[in-house]
Amino acid sequence: MTAEIWQTDMNGVYLHTGSFGRKMRDDQFQGFGRSITDQNGHFSFRTIIPVEYPGRTPHIHLKLLNESENVLTTQLYIQGHPLNKEDFLFKQMTKAEQKINSMKLIKNNAALAATSFEALS
Repeated sequence: MTAEIWQTDMNGVYLHTGSFGRKMRDDQFQGFGRSITDQNGHFSFRTIIPVEYPGRTPHIHLKLLNESENVLTTQLYIQGHPLNKEDFLFKQMTKAEQKINSMKLIKNNAALAATSFEALS
């Protein structure tokens, strides 16, 4: 299975022709990535911590593909971020959906790591 992510740069601007603030875009930030999952479905990416942009809480878009078939498209949110409660998409989810779509940031030496997709309970 393949995992793809995309997100805004540190200025809250997407690498997309229709993105607002294109003149502020960080040309040094790729904005997307692709990874192959391991036999347990785990994957990893190295990226910046997502930032908010007008009307949205920080998040990373995630798409899971089995060969070329889209299995899942979702967004990963920062667990406990204060703007989550104001985000129109985050508010539409049940508490269980919010939990499964939230990343927990963990200090890992000089960097941060994130885990996500806890089992629904």
